[in-house]
Amino acid sequence: MLFAKYIFRIDDICPKMNWQKFEKLIKIFDNYNIKPLIAVIPNNQDEILEKDLPNSNFWQEIKKLINNGYVLGMHGYQHRYVTKSGGMLNLHQESEFSNLSYIIQLEKIKKGKEIIERNKIKTNIFIAPGHSFDKNTLRALKIMEFKYISDGIALWPFQKHELIWVPQVSGRILKFPFGIITFCLHTNNFTNKDFLQIESFIKQSQQNIVDFHWALDWFKKRSLLQRFVFILFNTIFKLIFKFFRYLKYNIFKV
Repeated sequence: MLFAKYIFRIDDICPKMNWQKFEKLIKIFDNYNIKPLIAVIPNNQDEILEKDLPNSNFWQEIKKLINNGYVLGMHGYQHRYVTKSGGMLNLHQESEFSNLSYIIQLEKIKKGKEIIERNKIKTNIFIAPGHSFDKNTLRALKIMEFKYISDGIALWPFQKHELIWVPQVSGRILKFPFGIITFCLHTNNFTNKDFLQIESFIKQSQQNIVDFHWALDWFKKRSLLQRFVFILFNTIFKLIFKFFRYLKYNIFKV
């Protein structure tokens, strides 16, 4: 793949988020027939994300989006950081899961999935708060029949620990020369400039915007040889990513 495809992901979706900003973004996506991945917190306990009165029709609103083609992923359980661990990716030093026992992590994932299914919704996609999880998280996800992760430092989807990962490496709207790029959006923090930037990007790149399922289908159609080649590309990208991240936070102190 010599050109980039883009996926939008909306994080931190919960009953007390800023609904005005969220609905403004949804309107933009609907106007251009864009189907993002929506990262829903089953039982939010993170007060930082509480910007509005609770929406009593929260799950009905989520089901409307799913019926409209949006893809739901489970965004942790409570979005409450309880350890100082960067986990396998080591991007941030806070975690809801990493460094906890397998039993505790399994219980969290089980409870989160039960809440979603109690509201007559199903998902097998997991999105860890803060990009932080460990091998016990992955074991628990497999037991709870999750198959996909929206995360990873790579440019193309890959398979690892018996799960398929669709990488997420950008929280900013940028043009990439190649790869399947997931943009992670946090609507609570949006300004008018953010909405304008997203709409402008969609107008310029609409033919290259895909959804999460498109990325999964792309991966499943690759031959073993093609998968091996993309693993090499992903490895090179990961080394470059970590090198520049080291420079940014250790040399330039940005």
